[in-house]
Amino acid sequence: MATGKDIKLAVDMEETLAQMQKIQKANADFVQKLAAGQMELVNELIDGTMKHFDALKDVKKPQDMVELQNQYFSESAKKITTKGRKIFEIYMSSQPAIAALMPAAEKAPAKPAVKTVSKKATPPKPAAKPAAKPAAKPAAAAKPTATAPKK
Repeated sequence: MATGKDIKLAVDMEETLAQMQKIQKANADFVQKLAAGQMELVNELIDGTMKHFDALKDVKKPQDMVELQNQYFSESAKKITTKGRKIFEIYMSSQPAIAALMPAAEKAPAKPAVKTVSKKATPPKPAAKPAAKPAAKPAAAAKPTATAPKK
């Protein structure tokens, strides 16, 4: 038979699960927007590359090719910068929405993982130097290890 504690635990678990599902949905929406922005950038870069190659087919002078290359790289850099900023804005705008869904315990500032050293602390003692190894002994003349059997 379920006790009051069991019922409360079940209710708490349901609430936690519902909250986790909200967080997962918000996160999935964020990832979808992020992926869409990245795919848009990739498609624009591919289109620009294809147009650039088409234009290079008609080039007669090396100077014209260099000019086309500079134009291509300049346009690509602008696209990357513009889309990169939009993707970053998507990221930044999603964070408060996801953070708002986090439980209160998750929002509390984290305690430092390492204790801070007080001003009265003494510095650690330097490690003792290892003892010098004794000099290697010169190799002795080889001694026979086995003796011949006696007859």
